[in-house]
Amino acid sequence: MDHSRVLDTLVRNLEGMAYRCLHDAHWTMVFVSQGCRELTGHEAHEFVGTDSTTSWETITHPDDRQRIRATIEEAIAARRRFTLQYRIFCRSGEMKWVSEHGVAIEDEAGNLVIEGFIEDITSRRTTLEALEQAEMRYRHIFEHASEGIFQSTRDGHYLAANPALARLYGYASADELIADLADIDRRLYVQAGRRDDFLRQIEMTGEVSNFESEVFRRDGSRLWISENAHTVHDAHGNFICYEGTVQDISERKQAEEHLRLLAMVFSNSNEAIIVTDADNRIVATNPAFTELTGYLPEDVIGRNPRILSAGNTPREVFTEMWESLRRNGAWQGELWDRRKNGEAYPKWLSISLVRDEQGQVRNHIGSFIDISELKATQERIRHLAHHDTLTNLPNRFSLLEKLEQAVAFCRRKQMQLALMLIDLDRFKTINDTLGHHAGDELLVEVARRLLGTVRESDIVARLGGDEFVVALPGIGSPDDAAHLADKIAREISLPYLISGQEQRTSPSIGICLFPDDG
Repeated sequence: MDHSRVLDTLVRNLEGMAYRCLHDAHWTMVFVSQGCRELTGHEAHEFVGTDSTTSWETITHPDDRQRIRATIEEAIAARRRFTLQYRIFCRSGEMKWVSEHGVAIEDEAGNLVIEGFIEDITSRRTTLEALEQAEMRYRHIFEHASEGIFQSTRDGHYLAANPALARLYGYASADELIADLADIDRRLYVQAGRRDDFLRQIEMTGEVSNFESEVFRRDGSRLWISENAHTVHDAHGNFICYEGTVQDISERKQAEEHLRLLAMVFSNSNEAIIVTDADNRIVATNPAFTELTGYLPEDVIGRNPRILSAGNTPREVFTEMWESLRRNGAWQGELWDRRKNGEAYPKWLSISLVRDEQGQVRNHIGSFIDISELKATQERIRHLAHHDTLTNLPNRFSLLEKLEQAVAFCRRKQMQLALMLIDLDRFKTINDTLGHHAGDELLVEVARRLLGTVRESDIVARLGGDEFVVALPGIGSPDDAAHLADKIAREISLPYLISGQEQRTSPSIGICLFPDDG
């Protein structure tokens, strides 16, 4: 899945602000969605972290703060969700009414945090206040409001509906809606018993706020609505009707579903995910990040990802990474990081940019995996490709590479190189009479003795079978090669204890010299 595209879609479509905040005196934000900007005029990062430039508490109307905190504390104590309406001041100085829905949960580290959604309800409040001020203004708003407005009875009949509600439910007029939709309980709500929930709430408190339900339109299609309603009484306190508004929240529900999907992908991904802001400060990590690195979110939130670096990635890699991000908006490659316990490890990192409508960078989203096992496997494969599996000596392929380098070195330094081809006498007899395991033991011991006889700079390789090669770069004279050949012959001719029995073999050694012999 393209994480950046999903996130971009969520940010663009969400009408309001999703958040996670700490349960502290300032409601310190841990995460704020990009809807914050449209809602408050502030950028999201201005609220996030203990070193944020502002806080939700400071932009809340002073007269509402005590009520808000009391309601939230009560909801936390009762372990239930809360819904609030209150005023905030935007960056421009404008005052807005907002609706907040939230719940207290434990975060990934077991700390109590509050998650919720805040949306602008200023226009809704203005409408309701206008309805209470004057019947004439009410009628004008009723007829021309963009939201659906209704009056209904306890037994589920509409007394009045405005044109917007008729359009919302798929009717040509309000009169047609009232005549046809005579049983709200059975004809409107998709979920059985939803009307009973509405009645229970409004009878208990005298109102319902943001009562969200899935409903049927006239043609059978479905949409999500949010109802806000209250009871209307006459001067003597007698019930007249329920009166309220209906808002189509289908797009918001879709955005919330996208947000839930993103949260599920984010939380359950096997890849570590890290999100930074435009200034490359970490704003979010997922559980896989903690599992891979050992760092908790609170260890890294607000900090630059360079704190994760092991310090041994070449500077050129970072230069190329930032250039690719600037040019293409994406990069992937290998970096070395260090876990919280100090262990260095290689990772494969993919980074994408998230840009706003003006093309400015808003976030960097990186996902990465630990490739330690992959690199170890690659190293094992590389080693096997260049070494004999039995003796662990360089094989024929590796010998050719090493000889090319040695010859080039001797040619450059005008030095001699001796090349010995060695095979073992009686090897076939030992192998046939005692078995292959005995032959293998003999070959391993011969390889060990060869390595113990030559210099560290010399080359010892196995061509296959009982054939070995020894290359001696930088010898002083042919006599040096002859002396070493004698030493090798003596060492290899010493007895071997194979399968509990003493065995002997002797080498046949052929020598050629560079550059004398070509």
